This record gives sequence, C-alpha cells and structure tokens, in this order.
Amino acid sequence: MSSDTKSDKAKTERTQADNENILLTQAASSLEDKAPSFLKPAVKYLVPVFKVFLFFLRTSIPLLAKAWTYFRIFYAKIQPYHPIELGKMLFGLILIFFGGYFVTTIAVIEAVNLCGWDQFNSSFKLIYEDFVKVSKANEEDNKIDADHDGIADVNQISSNELVNRKVRLFLKECDPQNLSMALGGIYSGGISVMATLRIKFARVITLGASIGQVLAKPSRKYLVRVFEKLIPEDYHKWIPVVINYFCRTIGIYIAWMVQRILSAFHSALRGSYIFTEAFAEWTKKKQYSVVIIEGYFDEVFCVICSVVGIYWQISSWFSLPFLLKIVLFPIIFFESILSWFVAFS
Repeated sequence: MSSDTKSDKAKTERTQADNENILLTQAASSLEDKAPSFLKPAVKYLVPVFKVFLFFLRTSIPLLAKAWTYFRIFYAKIQPYHPIELGKMLFGLILIFFGGYFVTTIAVIEAVNLCGWDQFNSSFKLIYEDFVKVSKANEEDNKIDADHDGIADVNQISSNELVNRKVRLFLKECDPQNLSMALGGIYSGGISVMATLRIKFARVITLGASIGQVLAKPSRKYLVRVFEKLIPEDYHKWIPVVINYFCRTIGIYIAWMVQRILSAFHSALRGSYIFTEAFAEWTKKKQYSVVIIEGYFDEVFCVICSVVGIYWQISSWFSLPFLLKIVLFPIIFFESILSWFVAFS
C-alpha cells in the first residue's frame, strides 16, 4: 500500500470520526433539550461516556473481525493435528496440576456445565444470527444513494433522522421472539450460575466466620492488654474491633485454604479423566497404538495422574510458576474478579 493511499485512508477515518462526534453532539443537545429537567444533568455527563463507548466499538469490532478471520485460517491449518483433543488434554493438565489455584473459575465452569450451558449456547446462537442479519442490512443501508448524487444518504441527514433510520432498520431486521428468548435464556442461566456459586461458597464464608469467632475470644483476652501498652489511650476503643476483624480474616483464609485442598482433589480427578479421555481419542485419530483404553489401563492412568496432581498442588501450596502467571494472566484476572464477587456479594 502506497503512502498516498495510507494518507487518504487515515483522512477518511478521521473524517468519519469527526462526523460521528458532530452527530453525537447534535443528538445529545437535542436529547438534552427534550429531556425532563431532572434528567438533563445525567444526559450531559453520559455523553462523554457514550463517546468513549462509540470509539471502543469503532476500533474494536474491525480488530475482532480481523482476529476471527486469522483464527479461522490458523484453525484450518492445524486441523490435521486434531486441536480439539489437544485443547482438552491441555485443559486436563491445567486442572491436574493447578486446579486448586482456580477455585472459583472451575466452580463457574462446573456450574455452567450443570445448570446453564444449553441455555447459554442456544441463546448466543440466536443473538449471533440476528447480529449477522442486522450487520449485513446496516452495511447495505450505508451504501444507499437514493438521489444519485454520489454521497450516501446516511451522510446527508440529520442526527435525529439517522438515529430513527437505524432504529427502524434494527426493528425491521431483528426477530423479537428470538431476541426475547435469547435474553431470557442468558438471564435464567446467569441466575442459576450465581445461585450455585453463592450456595457453594456461602459455606466457606460461614465456616471462616465461625473460625474467626472462635479465635477472637482468646485473642481479645491476651492481645488487648498488649496493644493497650503500645498505643495511646484515645484509641483503645478500636482494639477489640480490629482484633475481631483480624480473626475473622484469618478464619476466612483458613476456610478458603480448606476449600482449595478439596478443590485440588476434585480438579485433579476431573482433569485426569478429561486428559485420559482426550489422549485416548487423539491417539485413536492419529492411528497410534491405543493401549490406554484397553482393559484397566485408563483407570490406572487416571489414578496415577490424580495422585501426582494432588501431590504437586499441595506441595507447591497452590502457587504458579512465573511463566505460567504470564501465560494464564486472563484466567488469573478472571479468578480474582470471581473471588471478589464471591467474598463481597
């Protein structure tokens, strides 16, 4: 691509962004004038947020589409290596050796698998079908030049007319029954997963609070006098409260580590089964000697993998190597968010 072509493309993108900002500002001014008085401040402050959101959509959607295209090409090239079975084997190994670290993430996966996977799968398929239809219709609508003056109609109308035109396009192309079913399925599936998580980890929080309550009584008995000698008298009233919260934190930590140990057993067993089954299927497709599925070899192999995984997790006390922390950073971040949600919801 020549430098002139790149320059023209950059100018076109800047012009499009400027037009979007102008249209958004005009629409916001119109909405602010028509909105009730108590909603005008909210409209004024939401416009910058919506601009950021619009910029994110404009920049991320083409990148995601390009990434999806490259992924499909890459996936087609690795088909001879049977990537599905290899992916299951990798997932099984992560469960075997590091499952205790991802307690809440594994709980979410199990909850989705048991309670909401069918609903989520069918719902997202319906939403994707409507998204494809609306996207194609929107691309065609952006090309329409009814007056044949060489400029698309969407670039010659006011912001209100543009909003009304796109809303009518969405209502025309989108199937309301499918959208309602999809949103209902996502909502009910999400509620089922949240309920499963809360029920499962409420026991951990309750156990931790009970342990903290048991620890608090002797701690107050011996530590209050010690802290009274170390801090000024004006702050003595805070000593029992701080000790109570400190003991509760220790209790929840103890309960959480007990849950990690139980999850290590569960994840090692589950991961061994997934890895063994995927490995057997992969060797079968590669036409290797499939000895592992004959007789009791698969059960023995599962037990060996489980024992090794449990020993590894407990001996390393659920820590991850530095390199894996980098590779698995998205999962670690997701685990942190879920842990915060479980602890404070």
